[in-house]
Amino acid sequence: MDLTQVSLCPMAKKNKKISLKHLSPIAIGFLIIGLIWGSVKWVEYRTYLEVTNFTYEGSIQIPMDEYAGLIKDITQSSSRKIDLTEIQERIGMHPYVKAVRVSHTYPSTIKIEIVERSALAVLNGGVMVFLDEDCFVMPEVGNLADLKVPILSNYNPNPTLYPTGGKARSVKVQESIQLLKKIKNEYETLYQNISEMSLNTNDEFIIVLVDQPTKIRLGRTNIWAKLLVLREFEKTILGQKRLSDYAYLDMRYNNQVIAKERL
Repeated sequence: MDLTQVSLCPMAKKNKKISLKHLSPIAIGFLIIGLIWGSVKWVEYRTYLEVTNFTYEGSIQIPMDEYAGLIKDITQSSSRKIDLTEIQERIGMHPYVKAVRVSHTYPSTIKIEIVERSALAVLNGGVMVFLDEDCFVMPEVGNLADLKVPILSNYNPNPTLYPTGGKARSVKVQESIQLLKKIKNEYETLYQNISEMSLNTNDEFIIVLVDQPTKIRLGRTNIWAKLLVLREFEKTILGQKRLSDYAYLDMRYNNQVIAKERL
């Protein structure tokens, strides 16, 4: 019997191990991106399982339990994934919250940063209505009653004009809040000394100071221009008198201050 010698074809050689040096730069790039993506997803998966702590940060006046109650079902859920967007939306719906940011601090903490609204004035119309600088109606909590903020008097008291968590709908209240905001930002000493801002029967603005008290009549138009005149007048009398040394100051006439000294 003839024996036939069979030789192996070059194509039949054993497979060689693939090394990175045989991969193109593009392939290596995709490989690295894939590894990074996989690592991130694994970390996310692991940390979602490990969330054990929820912290609240910011100058917060509302009790923490009230905010925690808004997301109680989320914090007590056995779900692996915590929805940060849903937490932010729920906290943000609270009428006392102006802004909120929620972030995941690895490995196990959800951080909730809250900026609360701050009362700028209170409307006295049977039921006290607290308003912030954007004219949002704030819910009444215990510590608000102790705030030293101007009182708005003789405005329309209809409760439908002041929905909690929404903007006040009274045009005159909106004008007054805008004015008080400007006074606070640009004439703070006056804002700190305002006890009351009211409207008379002619819709003229009247400010009553805390000291003495002193009445300042501002009329109906060009209110800020008149307050600038008042500020200059106050600078002129500085060191000799104070605004509270006058029984009233009439600012209804352009570039004039009619002052009546206290007897």
